[in-house]
Amino acid sequence: MDSVHFQILFSEKIDFEKIIKQTLLKLSEENNNLVSKDSVEFLIEIKYIKLLSNDRYLVGFKLTLEDSVSEEELEAYCDYLDNIDECEFLIKFRDKYLFDSLKKYYEEIFDIEMQLREILSFIFIATYENDCYSFLEFQKQKVNPLYKGVKEEDIPDFLKNKYQNEFFYLTFNQYRQLKLPDIIKSETLINLMADNKSFDELKKGIKKLGAIRPEKNEYLEFLNRISENLESIEVVRNCVAHNRKPSDEELDNYNVAKEKLQKEISEFFSNLNNICPNCGGKIEDTQRTLYHGHGEDAEPRAIYHRVGCSECDYIIHEDTYDI
Repeated sequence: MDSVHFQILFSEKIDFEKIIKQTLLKLSEENNNLVSKDSVEFLIEIKYIKLLSNDRYLVGFKLTLEDSVSEEELEAYCDYLDNIDECEFLIKFRDKYLFDSLKKYYEEIFDIEMQLREILSFIFIATYENDCYSFLEFQKQKVNPLYKGVKEEDIPDFLKNKYQNEFFYLTFNQYRQLKLPDIIKSETLINLMADNKSFDELKKGIKKLGAIRPEKNEYLEFLNRISENLESIEVVRNCVAHNRKPSDEELDNYNVAKEKLQKEISEFFSNLNNICPNCGGKIEDTQRTLYHGHGEDAEPRAIYHRVGCSECDYIIHEDTYDI
């Protein structure tokens, strides 16, 4: 059976075990005899009693939970204990109901954060078109990944061996700080200079880089839109990480932010399906009418339907339907 552990600070010496057990019996009697009188004897176990210098007593005890005790009834027991005249404060530890609720939030936040990392990786790779292990060095506001015990020169291999990148070592607050500065990394520029023999060719190569392409603005808008919602996610994430119960207000804010983030993430991935794999242009669904003849005498004969890139000859699907 599961158990919950408590600390109570009592203002004076009383029969601590007796009052704790009587409180459980009182709760039981007022809730259709949740536990029998005999079972109370082994459901409550005093772990320690510490006399403090101010003549108060710190008492630790364990409550073994029967399956019949719900989360609401456990909370009621806490209220009963807190209302004991000699009780100055009560602290609850190792609560299985808290664990179950935090586990649910952990699974939700895990899913959100992994999708977010994938999107950030896509954005930075598409923008800067270089290795996946040094995106953060040109951020205007210094963003330090939380590596521990890893030398700077070993970071690329450290990340590569774990199949990770820098975004796995950022906090939600650091995600909010990410920007897309107009930087062309030196090694990228050197490669362009080596591959292009004339200045005009070099200019064309530079214009193709993600750092100065129009879609970078779309990525920036996405980062700005999600920023305000990441804070509410991080508040509950910290509760999960440190095993504490979020407040009702924190959960309300979290649920609103979660819904908005999931919508943004879903739309981002959906839009990726509309990118041409050949030239990076947009995939569009178009149709036009085909005619017999020319001018005023032309008559419609068919509809041409095309799903493909608007900037090159890449086609996903095309059909012609007679009218």
